[in-house]
Amino acid sequence: MSSVGIFAKSSKTYRRLRAKRPSLKPWKSRKLASLRLLAARSSPRYPGASVAFPARAPVTSPISPTSLGKMLLPEESTMRLLPLVRVSTSLILALVSVVITTAPSMAQQTGELINASDDPLLQGFRWRSIGPVGQGGRVDDIAVNPKNPKNFFVGFATAGLWKTTNNGTTFRPVFDTYSTHSIGAIGLSPSNPDIVYIGTGEANNRQSSSFGEGMYKSTDNGETFVHIGLRETQSIARVVVHPSNPDVVWVAANGQLFGPNPERGVFKTIDGGETWGKVLYIDENTGATDLLMDPSNPDILFAATYQRRRTACCFVGGGPGSGIWTSQDGGESWNRVEGNGLPNGTMGRIALAMTPANPDVVYAQIEVAADKEDQLNEVESEEWQRLAREDATPPDPEWN
Repeated sequence: MSSVGIFAKSSKTYRRLRAKRPSLKPWKSRKLASLRLLAARSSPRYPGASVAFPARAPVTSPISPTSLGKMLLPEESTMRLLPLVRVSTSLILALVSVVITTAPSMAQQTGELINASDDPLLQGFRWRSIGPVGQGGRVDDIAVNPKNPKNFFVGFATAGLWKTTNNGTTFRPVFDTYSTHSIGAIGLSPSNPDIVYIGTGEANNRQSSSFGEGMYKSTDNGETFVHIGLRETQSIARVVVHPSNPDVVWVAANGQLFGPNPERGVFKTIDGGETWGKVLYIDENTGATDLLMDPSNPDILFAATYQRRRTACCFVGGGPGSGIWTSQDGGESWNRVEGNGLPNGTMGRIALAMTPANPDVVYAQIEVAADKEDQLNEVESEEWQRLAREDATPPDPEWN
């Protein structure tokens, strides 16, 4: 039926309505006429123009008469019924709003949980990405303002430093104008969170790892930065700030990845970065890959050293320089931690952690070879195999 035919049929319906109900306002009677015609077009007499909503994602953008016609009717009928759609737009939009409000959310449609916990207390938690999106490289560090947890920083291996002040709803870059884009570590002063220390150069071991140019400092909560030294360290793994004195800072520097250099180990400043002292140094092939402070006593420190070297073809991760060290005098002197449950084999990369709930507990994740380990006896071997079965990860279809 042509547009002229549609209007002719609508006019006949309109005249019949006016004859039966003279008090009916013209605009309302035309709507009723159009609605009746639309219902008639949905009957078996016009099977090609059945009015139905297709199964599609919920509509979230404004709807124009043309797009509304495409939603409601088959493509070949859209142009013929556009005049009718214009007449009864408000009525049809009301119907569309019902469909939108009853449509399931995207989270309900997917239903898949990411990293679901087996712990009953944690099963109600759902992980979601809060951004920022589109950044290149790995996330190397996150630092949260202890006095305002909605304010935190995220450092990327190759995408600079990002800041949020609304708990991750939005992020903005705050390091784009400086001469390096690689962030290794972030340290916020617990006593004055406006003071932020940034160690540049990621401490990872990839062929694509980016190097930095030492330490930066901000005194306005990350709005502007100044360079404060250690330029030749190239990669910094950890920055620790004294809990009550923001001028006292320790830095774990991993050093160059592709060659030896003396600018590696643990460095300390007592004047906010004006000067630095190298307080723990093993050799030109060994740097520091982690550093932590006893939350109950800032004079007690633990450091992890890491011997590494990457070449164009190969990588050596580990050696006699790798190990765990402790200081009881704020990093002025150090002693190596050995025995008492630590492995005997050659160590590689080490990660350290402590808990404020019990500072006597120190966690160490150690990459270690079996070269110097005693052979397991029968009981130990059975226990090892049992743990291996219990801790086995499920098959990963993406792993090959």
